[in-house]
Amino acid sequence: MAESRGQRKAAGEEENFSPGTVQGVFGYRTWPLMGDDAEIDGDGRLRSGRYGDVYFSGDGVPETEHVFLRGNGLAERFAEARGVFVVGETGFGTGLNFLMAVACFAEHAQPGARLVFVSTELHPLAQETLGKAHAQLPEKLQALALELREALGRGDDAMTFVDGRVTLHVLRGDATESLRSHTFAADAWFLDGFSPSKNPAMWSFELLREVANHTAVDGTFATYTVAGHVRRSLQDAGFVVERAAGHGKKREMLRGTRKAFAKASNTARLATCEQPVVQRVHVLGAGIAGATIANALARRGVAVSVIDPNGIAAGASGIAAAIMRPRLWKAGTRTPDAEMLAQAFRFTSQWLAGNEHFRQCGAMICAADEADAQRLQQRTENPATADLATWCAAAEATAIAGSEVPHGGAWVETAGTCDLRQLSEQLLRHERIEVRPDLPSDAATVTVLATGTAPDCATQPVRGQAIAVAWPDQVAGPKTVLCTAGYLSPPTADGTTWLGSTFDRDDEGTEERDSDDARIRGHFAGLAQLSVQLHDLPAKLRFAAVRNTTSNRLPLIGCAGDNIASLAHGSRGAVTAPWAADLLVRHAFGKPLPLSMGYWQRLSPTR
Repeated sequence: MAESRGQRKAAGEEENFSPGTVQGVFGYRTWPLMGDDAEIDGDGRLRSGRYGDVYFSGDGVPETEHVFLRGNGLAERFAEARGVFVVGETGFGTGLNFLMAVACFAEHAQPGARLVFVSTELHPLAQETLGKAHAQLPEKLQALALELREALGRGDDAMTFVDGRVTLHVLRGDATESLRSHTFAADAWFLDGFSPSKNPAMWSFELLREVANHTAVDGTFATYTVAGHVRRSLQDAGFVVERAAGHGKKREMLRGTRKAFAKASNTARLATCEQPVVQRVHVLGAGIAGATIANALARRGVAVSVIDPNGIAAGASGIAAAIMRPRLWKAGTRTPDAEMLAQAFRFTSQWLAGNEHFRQCGAMICAADEADAQRLQQRTENPATADLATWCAAAEATAIAGSEVPHGGAWVETAGTCDLRQLSEQLLRHERIEVRPDLPSDAATVTVLATGTAPDCATQPVRGQAIAVAWPDQVAGPKTVLCTAGYLSPPTADGTTWLGSTFDRDDEGTEERDSDDARIRGHFAGLAQLSVQLHDLPAKLRFAAVRNTTSNRLPLIGCAGDNIASLAHGSRGAVTAPWAADLLVRHAFGKPLPLSMGYWQRLSPTR
């Protein structure tokens, strides 16, 4: 039997923090793509039937070397780079430009340097087609080409080469939308779509503006085309453009440099070649936010000290049955906050799948009445979350839940409950992590604030209490999480069922309160049968803690002064903390973020 994802993680095996699929990852979500229509023509060249243009001809290798490598001065810049160097590309195609860039990097770069290569592709080529194209490459590229085909065949989000020093991200989808949905800053760009006359979308001002927005100050671009409208669009987008000698029969090509831009509008851009390699990190806070970021860093070779005078999961992260569920919203409306929470849920539910501390029993979001049923059904019909929830009428919802759901509900199959204390302890059991009550004497490359709140951050304390009851043996319990104004978890093996929770703003009390029991039970008044069953079941355990939240209930993720932060996850920490850790690790290592700049800034601790 193959090992589960959770077993591999528990064993400490390195894996991509982001899930990948053969269809391609686009903000942690798969999107349908148009197929491969390429074929070898009579002259032995790989030609696109859709665009009527060739991917590369017999002089493809020297052309790439002249236009893209020399046009961006990569040999010299690789030799001087310290830390991360990022190359962006429009049009991955056969991967020839990537292969050449990697060969150049391997030859010229210093041992401590790393290369991140980010490319876009709407029509990825099939393995068989790639094999035919790569057969025309010189011997020196064959081994790397085979490694590339194998990695592409697995559909990885992040593909690594050269002993982990090179990372490839192929953003599969429309180039303009792909760049809008990811945050990174490239030091050099290869602009290599099919010719402007064949594929004008790859040379539109909208796309070239996104290229400029994803370029570091003094970053460069190179392209074989000298079309006037392309040159003017690049200038308008913010590049200083010049003509240079072309390759072969092409007399000229274009290359250029990104002008300086206003720092205020680009503060969230990732540092690139000046960014030092992360070596030691101090994480302040040993709750789920601190545990997830510490573990993610440790698995990438970073030494981490987690500092918390109260110990592991001493606060709100100590709950034994946190609910993992998405937020749904009405179709036809743009709700950035809900969109990000849905993205967080997609990521975390896949990241937790198979983990022993995650019970993926599904969740039924129960309608309170007929009007609520209509509203909830409309939300399940939103295409943006159609992969997450489906509407079930009363009979079907009752059969799935194992408890009467009289007005129907939204069924979320990938939801469940998570023991955050046990998960936090598991994540912090790593050879590169030390947990201690005070700061160590050694200096840190980076400090992560994961303490719930921090000075100068606009947060609000919210008290919450949950209760556990002993479900009677003679009564069949719910089979899924039931969500109303509160939540109820299905009974565990020992019959424990958790009910929650209260949500009291500006209340910092952590004492257990008998008076809250009735309020919690009242959440299930609309489920008559369940309400009767719960009425006489006394609370055998109570859990009370204070979470910090924000006015829009989005966590604070990103730069906070000289530190980085994962704060104010509120009552959604089980969903958002692992997602935040992935974003921050990508940030720390110069990898693209699967978020638009607007969304990334919306999470900023200084917003």
